[in-house]
Amino acid sequence: MSNEPRADAMTGGPAHQVDPPIDDDKPIGDAVSDLLASGKDYAQAELRWVSLRGKLLAAGARDVAIAGVFALVLLLALLTALLVGLILALTPQIGPWWSLLAVCGGTLLVLLIVGLVARARVGQMMKALR
Repeated sequence: MSNEPRADAMTGGPAHQVDPPIDDDKPIGDAVSDLLASGKDYAQAELRWVSLRGKLLAAGARDVAIAGVFALVLLLALLTALLVGLILALTPQIGPWWSLLAVCGGTLLVLLIVGLVARARVGQMMKALR
């Protein structure tokens, strides 16, 4: 490579970039050690970046888990209030014990249906894995 400016392909005039002069006085061992140091710095920076990204993802996952648990607790409270309200609403029509039995029986029926659907879905997934 020469130190003369290259011609620009678009205009035919000299390009703005000039190749730097080659330092022949520097031993190849120094160049290799500089290259290794540069690679080591790059690897450390990349490791710090991956570590920071992992910490950010872990913090986000923790926040999602906290919000999810809070939502499930509120859902359970809502379901409890709904079932108690249903018992209280049925009590004048069929009596307290029959309304309790009807609500518990209906809840168990819904639970059975949901459980059977879940079991069938697990069976489909296991079949797909074989």
